[in-house]
Amino acid sequence: MKFIGKPSKGKVRNAQKIEDCGITFDSRLEHYCWKQLKLFKISFELKPKYNIMEGFRYLGEAIRPITLTPDFLLPNHNIIVDTKGFQTDVSAIKFKLFKKYLLDNGKNYKVVILKNQKEVNSFIAELCTSQK
Repeated sequence: MKFIGKPSKGKVRNAQKIEDCGITFDSRLEHYCWKQLKLFKISFELKPKYNIMEGFRYLGEAIRPITLTPDFLLPNHNIIVDTKGFQTDVSAIKFKLFKKYLLDNGKNYKVVILKNQKEVNSFIAELCTSQK
């Protein structure tokens, strides 16, 4: 495991990229959650990408699509997990749009946003309890 430099300007404070097993994580919290999921042998997909809104043209101007890449998809539990120590206004709006996208597309996933290691631990404990 190694730390990869300082965050760029405009990024969330204290978010520090970490590389482990050839995977680059956007924060220590994301890395911690990944380690816990692996430790408890919970099946997950890393960094699934969703196209919330298609791109389009408006009066000749190209409007880019809106995408969201949460940290983890737990397909056996129908849960999408994102780790956010600090949620910005933009990420709050994107997650509202994402929930609408899931609803409109018949995807019955619960969206969980974890803010710290304590919440990760509680979430993992709840998953392990529900599996029994």
